[in-house]
Amino acid sequence: MRAWIRTAIRRDCGRCGIVVQPGEPVLRLTFPMDSTKALYRCEGCAGPAPTDEALTADVAPPADRSAMFERIRKLLGANDHDWKLSQSGDDR
Repeated sequence: MRAWIRTAIRRDCGRCGIVVQPGEPVLRLTFPMDSTKALYRCEGCAGPAPTDEALTADVAPPADRSAMFERIRKLLGANDHDWKLSQSGDDR
């Protein structure tokens, strides 16, 4: 499937390698057998982009999940004890 989008993150053109900055139009090519993978083409390789009304927005970049993993680490009872350091006899 071919769709023109405005990128939310920096993308590289899969044909010429030019860097497409966030907010610029890019052609996204997806395949029916694997919808998780996509190819991206810049305006120079894919031709002129349609008008602004026809462009769809790209998905936002993934959120920072470090706070979630910190909570999980606390729930599992992981502590900051260095086991290798204690085995060497150098407990501080």
